[in-house]
Amino acid sequence: IEGITVPVDRLDAIVAKKSKPKNRSEQEVAGYRDVLKEFESRIGTITSARGAKREMVYAAIHRLPEEFSFSDIHRVCPGVSFATLKRALQDLKRKKQIVSLGKGRDARWKRIVSPSH
Repeated sequence: IEGITVPVDRLDAIVAKKSKPKNRSEQEVAGYRDVLKEFESRIGTITSARGAKREMVYAAIHRLPEEFSFSDIHRVCPGVSFATLKRALQDLKRKKQIVSLGKGRDARWKRIVSPSH
């Protein structure tokens, strides 16, 4: 990181979250650490296989609160088209995994939680 100087022992402690940043340089390192962690958590969902975006939507829906809106899904799947989001919702509805709590753009959806969960 350009212009940032952090001793190696402090760098290791910050990256491992064993120590809080003490100055601006260390805050920069912690910020990059957090961004990279977010990137790593999302990289597993990046794929180009057919149906991969729909699978990404299914996974996102299962991470959302039990009740959610279309805009909630769009927020966590920004690279997925409106049509794909809509198809994924319809698939899950047909499989009785979600139900619509309304109609139109502002409709809310609810995951159907099986008794085993």
